Amino acid sequence: MNNVNQRIIRVGLLTILWLLSSCGATQKPTRSEARPMPQLEASRAPASPVPTEEVMPSATATSPIPTAQMIAVGVGSYRRIPVSQFADMLLHKDFVLVNTHIPYIGEIAATDIFLAYDQIGQQLGQLPADKQAKIVLYCRTGHMSAIAAETLVNTGYTNVWDVEGGMVAWQKSGQSLISK
Repeated sequence: MNNVNQRIIRVGLLTILWLLSSCGATQKPTRSEARPMPQLEASRAPASPVPTEEVMPSATATSPIPTAQMIAVGVGSYRRIPVSQFADMLLHKDFVLVNTHIPYIGEIAATDIFLAYDQIGQQLGQLPADKQAKIVLYCRTGHMSAIAAETLVNTGYTNVWDVEGGMVAWQKSGQSLISK
């Protein structure tokens, strides 16, 4: 290659590197640039998951099975669980199961209580007084139960679980709903 072609290639590569570095792909915000997450109101969207997952040991150490995703909210966190783990938990039920979907469209057979997601903060008397009691929430798709989970955590409950995908995921897994 002649000298001119080499210069053109170098300038092109330097331009690409400059563009990549200017978009912040390799830079992390400093402590002063980082902003705290705003607290969400019950009428707004649920919190986003934090990047940690609990895992269940599997047959091989190299392929852990994800079981619960911790969701950080306000003053604590709750667990979002896949339908497969929820089905396993139902085999040895040691929790209060709450349907939070409105309007009522059916429920999972082992449901203990129906509490509307947007009224759960006013209906705490129907839940265990023990703030460490295990409470599992679900709705149709997971959105309403996530809002309810956040409300419970912010009122002091410390063992709150949310079924990911709700009744829709439950039915897709081959399970059925009942109607009372």
